[in-house]
Amino acid sequence: WLGALNEVDLEFILTKRKSFKTDAKEELAKFKEEREMDEKRVEERREKIQEQVKAARENRTVIFNPRTGKMEEVEKEGFKLPF
Repeated sequence: WLGALNEVDLEFILTKRKSFKTDAKEELAKFKEEREMDEKRVEERREKIQEQVKAARENRTVIFNPRTGKMEEVEKEGFKLPF
């Protein structure tokens, strides 16, 4: 049946087969780029949250006292948080 096809038909078939591969490569590259952007966004958010937690721990004025079961004011001088 290949002998019955002319040159244009063969080129069309080969082009069609190659297009699947090129399309897949393009989609993979796009997917990888999107995944990298998502990972970067997540990492930036994680860092921002960690900075906020650190700032909150340093600037904390009230802490829970498990002995009394109440929230108590903390003196800034000479007090180190246990975490």
